[in-house]
This record gives sequence, C-alpha cells and structure tokens, in this order.
Amino acid sequence: MYASTCPPCSGPAAALEGHQQSLVRDRRAAQLVRRRFGPQRRHTLAARASEQSTQAISAEEVSTTGRTLDVSNAVVEARFRSTPWAAENEEDNNDRTYARILFISESNACRSVLAQAIMERLLQQHNLADSVKCESKATRDYSVGAAPEPVVAEVAAELGIQLPQNFASRQCDHVHDVVQYDLILVMDKYTASDFLKEVSVYETINKQGNYTLKVHRLGEFHPQLRLSRAHEGQDIGDPLYGNVGGQAEKEAVMAAAATIQEACSGLLIFLQKLLPADPNQSSIKGALQNAVMQLDQMEWLAPPMLTPKRSMGQEGT
Repeated sequence: MYASTCPPCSGPAAALEGHQQSLVRDRRAAQLVRRRFGPQRRHTLAARASEQSTQAISAEEVSTTGRTLDVSNAVVEARFRSTPWAAENEEDNNDRTYARILFISESNACRSVLAQAIMERLLQQHNLADSVKCESKATRDYSVGAAPEPVVAEVAAELGIQLPQNFASRQCDHVHDVVQYDLILVMDKYTASDFLKEVSVYETINKQGNYTLKVHRLGEFHPQLRLSRAHEGQDIGDPLYGNVGGQAEKEAVMAAAATIQEACSGLLIFLQKLLPADPNQSSIKGALQNAVMQLDQMEWLAPPMLTPKRSMGQEGT
C-alpha cells in the first residue's frame, strides 16, 4: 500500500477523483458494448468490467479526518511491449515473392472479413490469387474465435460473396503483423488508432522502421472516398454500430459491402499497375513495398505523447 499524509489540498484528491471517474467510464463503456453481441457475451463483458472496477474503487479510500490518501490503485500498471526486431530478421530470411495484405476492423466479424472475401474473389477473377494473399484480423478481442455475424453471412450469400471457410475471428499481433504484411488496411479512424498506438511506439525507438507507413485506410482506394479533403471522409463505418437487428441492420451491412466492393476494386487497379512486365525479373511483393512507402502518410488519432510538438514559432500557424 502506498499512503500519503498531507495537509488538505486539492491535488491528490483531485487525481483520485479523476481516476475513479475513469474507472466508472470504463465500466459503463463495457456495459454499453458497441457491438451487438449475444446476451451471454454482453453479460460476461459487463460483469468482468464491473468486477474489476468495483475491486479497484473499493481499495481507494480517503480518510478526510486523518487526511490519509490510499493511492495503491491509482498507480499506473507497468506494461511490457515486445518489439518487431526478431520478426524483421525472420522476414528478411523469408524468400516469398507474393505480396501480403491485411484488412483490419474492430472485431473481424463484419467489415474486414467482407473485405478479405471480396478481395480474394477479385484476385481470383484476374489471375492474381498466387501473387497477392489476403487475410483479416481484429483490433479488439470481442469476437476472437467466433464466426462472422449472422447478418454478414446472410448478406454475403445474397451478393455471391464466399466468406473464408471455417472462418474464426483473430486479433492483431502488432509485433509480427507490421513486419509480415506489406500493406495493412484499416476501416476507420478508430481501428487506425487501436493499431497504430502500438505500432508507432516502435518508431520512437527505430526511427527508420517506417512501420506506420504500411497502414492506410481501405477508403483511400475508393473512387469517391479518396477525394475527400477530410481524412475521416475516407472511413468505412461500422454497419453494426447502433443497430439491433432487423431490416435496417441488413441494409446497413449491404451498403457497407457495396462500399468495400468499390474500394477493393480500386485496390485491385492499384495492384495491377505494380505487376512486373517480366515476372522472372522481379516480384509484386517488392513493387508493393516500394509503392506503399510513396503513399501519403495516413492521419490518425495519435495520443499527445506520439504527436510531434510544434516549435514556438509554429504556434498558431
């Protein structure tokens, strides 16, 4: 236990109050899960968050009479991160010639799996299935191991889209994914932030890593969305967010699938331009890696510590 005895002041008490409010917000966020899960999963997530918050809050007691402040649960928990250096060494020794693309969404139960399926179909139709491989993953663990949402499977069937056989949602492995994939495509600013807040840390150590340059919005390849001046206009929103089933949800998924289809068609054109004139002389893998480095860096919701500071002369510009 860490205790501090001090005269009445607003500093520690305010810090504790802020921490308590943060815990309450986390608990409410878990109870209002953005995804439309089954009742059992919703209950499990909410109960888990409620239990953790209750345990933390119960240990944080302030004695106003003795002016003793227990901050044992206000101490930031240490987090240990791995680095991609070993994965880079493995990739350097890999002689693959095909390109790898990763689609990322929040739960890997709707948008990203649709993007993977649609892109795989386009690659097969244009004889590029052996040159480019696609996969999809989630930034969050909400649905790890689960199949795509039933409405997603229904829409895919109606559109003639074959979802990957025996598909089960997987969560991103930042350390390996940022090295093993040549292009990483997120769906919106939220998935971008979830992924890049981890990956960008690597560049604070290895400034020549260029890991974040691999990450882009899928909407950047959409014929209309890519013209948006606001980067958020390139987002492909979550059709399940705020929906609770029924025809409205199905129509939202159908619209998202159409947007993803157009974006993937734009991505296909981008890839076709990279095809080597003589396949024996070079690979599309190298061409894609070089082309990705030339794309404009994606803007995302970077935390303050990872945002370049302005000099005094730049303030207000």
